[in-house]
Amino acid sequence: MQGGILLTSWGRGMKMSELQNAEVPNNQISCDTRSFLAKGTYTEWQLFFLLRLETLLRVEEEYVKAVEVTGAEEAKKIMLLHKAIYSTYRDCIDLGVIEAAKHMFKEMASKA
Repeated sequence: MQGGILLTSWGRGMKMSELQNAEVPNNQISCDTRSFLAKGTYTEWQLFFLLRLETLLRVEEEYVKAVEVTGAEEAKKIMLLHKAIYSTYRDCIDLGVIEAAKHMFKEMASKA
């Protein structure tokens, strides 16, 4: 992030700290991801999909740990979650934030 400013889609700059405090509660984004995102400049859409990706990755991590895949219903839920993660990852690629998305995958893999 250049000068600590997030560029919004309509050109208005917003300090990352303002966005983090107002729109992204501290418990919804990890410290490592927060510090990584603070190094770049993102549009609202880019940040939206990056935060969605991190949320889905956390849900996957918690759900897979909490649920034993014993039936078709649990397997179907996990499959749908993986499809949502992949779709959001593709959105990140289309929006040009693949490095930040890859960073999130690496962060989740290091926790496992």
